[in-house]
Amino acid sequence: MQQSKSSQVGKPSLTRQKAKLDASEAKLTSAAASIESGQKQLDASKAELKAQEQTLQNGETEIAQNEAKLADARKEYEDGKETSEEEIAKGEKKLADAKEQIKKIKKKNGMYTIEVHW
Repeated sequence: MQQSKSSQVGKPSLTRQKAKLDASEAKLTSAAASIESGQKQLDASKAELKAQEQTLQNGETEIAQNEAKLADARKEYEDGKETSEEEIAKGEKKLADAKEQIKKIKKKNGMYTIEVHW
């Protein structure tokens, strides 16, 4: 009888310990799910950050390419401007030389002209 009483006394203690163990297991399961959820959020954030970094890198590359194109366009403009100025200067020199030749021919032939400037 004593043994039976003793096993009955131990049974509630085992039941309480089993309940505590079940509660701890539930807490661990919940914590594991929370950690897993946190890991998924972390992985998603890392992927988003990587995509943003790639977008930033692409933007920086595009800016560098556009700056190079702008530099090329400026050089082309300056070269064209210089060439045009040289051509204009050559044309003005030819025109001045032609005027001078006409004056010499007229003077040689005794023709005088009066220039009128408006």
